[in-house]
Amino acid sequence: MRKPWLLFLLLIFATANFCLGCLEEERQALLQFKHSLAPKPSGGLSSWKGNKCCEWQGIGCDNATKHVTMLDLGSNISGSYMQLEGNELNSNLVELTHLSYMDLSGVHFRSIPIPDFIGSMTQLRYLYLYFAGFSGIIPHGIGNLSNLRELDLSGNQLTDSFIDRKPLTTPVSRFIKKPITNPSSGYHRTPF
Repeated sequence: MRKPWLLFLLLIFATANFCLGCLEEERQALLQFKHSLAPKPSGGLSSWKGNKCCEWQGIGCDNATKHVTMLDLGSNISGSYMQLEGNELNSNLVELTHLSYMDLSGVHFRSIPIPDFIGSMTQLRYLYLYFAGFSGIIPHGIGNLSNLRELDLSGNQLTDSFIDRKPLTTPVSRFIKKPITNPSSGYHRTPF
């Protein structure tokens, strides 16, 4: 004899699991990152609320695992940028252990150095920090990003190049030091 209540419970569990969005620790890391930023009056991260962080603007997730795989606060289709500023790049981003794409080119970081923890985000394949207001020395740890395929640090006030001292363990298909007019990565970017 079939047990309809068991089928009903399975259906509820499957639906609840689907509706949770990304993993809670990753949602918390994103919220802490958001709180380290100061939105300008014309911009912000207004969609970053609730539990469904995979549906937040600029966030991409793996459909099967719900891990955050993309953080895209870069330029939108019209070429304008998010209106965000930050005094720090929150280190809780390391909790996004499946992050393979990060574009923070739409955030102005007020002349802070690129933080060392970036080098521990080993799943990154695409890292775009162009015109993000960074200054100082490029951290040596970026050389540890063995999966990195594209890196754009142009438009910042960076005084040192890690490329001359510590080569990447895998070839980067595009390393940009100077401004470019039409960046194309071949990677799906959800525009802002």
